[in-house]
Amino acid sequence: SNAAERQVAASVASALAAGRPLVTLEEGEEPESFWEALGGKADYPKEKQTMGGEAPPRLFECSNRTGAFVATELFGWSQGDLLPTECFLLDTVSSLFVWNGGEANETEKRGVATLAKEYLEAVGRPSCPVITVAGGLEPALFASHFLGWD
Repeated sequence: SNAAERQVAASVASALAAGRPLVTLEEGEEPESFWEALGGKADYPKEKQTMGGEAPPRLFECSNRTGAFVATELFGWSQGDLLPTECFLLDTVSSLFVWNGGEANETEKRGVATLAKEYLEAVGRPSCPVITVAGGLEPALFASHFLGWD
């Protein structure tokens, strides 16, 4: 993993820990008790897996290019829709990603951070982890929701 992926993992772990102490390990150094708690060690999946009954991911473009901050849901989206001048919300049900394009302005970055909290309240998932991702430094956890990520 790279530094950006480790930062995202630390953010998710902190949100899930609820005040409990955290232990950071390198991949491959996990004690057997770690794998036992997860139901045993297995090979990495070869394709995207979803948990039964969950809704498909939703992607929202968040922009103020018209002079007002607006969030618009995209359908049939792909990696190419992630414009570097904009910010996006990716709702995967188990987490909400805030993607900040490298050229997005500060108003959009503040607006999408506020919108993330409001959105989770509105959909009844206020304790859902919010993970901020920088454009160009997307961790696999984020990229796995885009078919054919390049």
